[in-house]
Amino acid sequence: MGSAAICTAVLAVGLCQRGPSGGLAMALGGKTSSFLGFLVVVSVPGSCRKVGKEYEGCPFQEIFNQNAVFHVLIIISLILVSSNHVGSQRAAWHITTSISVSPAAQLGTFAEHS
Repeated sequence: MGSAAICTAVLAVGLCQRGPSGGLAMALGGKTSSFLGFLVVVSVPGSCRKVGKEYEGCPFQEIFNQNAVFHVLIIISLILVSSNHVGSQRAAWHITTSISVSPAAQLGTFAEHS
């Protein structure tokens, strides 16, 4: 939980310094979702960890309890963070493939290293 809180804080500071950008905002949303998931699990009352009649007083239904909420938030986090990484990799791939080098220059570089 501590690493999720630190990542969320660092990304929030970065977002404030650099201004709104798609990738940074998605990463911040993902890490915030992860942090909230851990916060839900840690902050539930003790009755939520019981079953049957002892479950009374828990704010979650027994069929969709804090563990289910935690996993939904983690799934959202993974979707946001992984789509952010895929987007940045596509951008990097586009940059590297758009650089044109003549075949003669490529052969000259190969011949120099041989």
